[in-house]
Amino acid sequence: MRPCSCSKKMECENVMPDEVTVLSVISMCTKLESLELAEQIAGYAKKNGYQETFCIANALIDMYSKCGDINKSCKIFNQMTNKNVLSWTAMIQGLALHGKGMAALTRFIQMQREGFKPDEILFLSIMNACNYAGMVPEGGQCLKSMVGEFQLMPWIEHYGIMVDLLCRTGHLQQAFEFVIGMPMKPDGAIWRTLIRACEEQENIGLARQLMELLIKIEPENSENYVMKSNLHAAIGEWDDVKHVRLDMGIREIIKKHPGWSRIER
Repeated sequence: MRPCSCSKKMECENVMPDEVTVLSVISMCTKLESLELAEQIAGYAKKNGYQETFCIANALIDMYSKCGDINKSCKIFNQMTNKNVLSWTAMIQGLALHGKGMAALTRFIQMQREGFKPDEILFLSIMNACNYAGMVPEGGQCLKSMVGEFQLMPWIEHYGIMVDLLCRTGHLQQAFEFVIGMPMKPDGAIWRTLIRACEEQENIGLARQLMELLIKIEPENSENYVMKSNLHAAIGEWDDVKHVRLDMGIREIIKKHPGWSRIER
């Protein structure tokens, strides 16, 4: 049964859904990314006064942005008489998803002016906004202010976003230097981001070096071997492709990656 047909049935039978039920329906609509269903549940929430609560309003902001209507997200956000940090996070993340980096940054500044202190999750949202919009200086400044102004310890995910931002915008050398200077050990995801950037910018030498390092860090991760094989295949090193596959077989990794055949000639 579709989530909103369920709520309609309950309404017809004089069963009043509580806040938890409404949140569950909103969550289902969000996952389905159906704007039609989103409109139905939002109308129901507004009609029955649920939109006045923090959790429902925040969920509606998130739902509309993921269903493709960021303007409706903004409208609900602007109509909220009271907001919390989660409200700002939902709005900024929604703007990030739609590539509206400057709008997200404007909200971020507005939030601070209104006396709200950003947390680690909100910094992930604003840095994602900078990332999707290719805003390198702004992304770097967000990371700096996180530590210097708000005394928050960045997570590996914050550093990963910054590396992705630098790579997306063609700053490969700067991204590499950033990773080397990180105060924590980079994880496999960060090295894979760098390797993909090396391939895109045809820096095969550095890609080879980082690939060997990555496999030492994560010797059982099948994704790393597929990346390595694809790297060899891209430059016609078919003997090396076979060696990588043999190595996977020895490590009993190959059976974990059914899509292996795509790199064969």
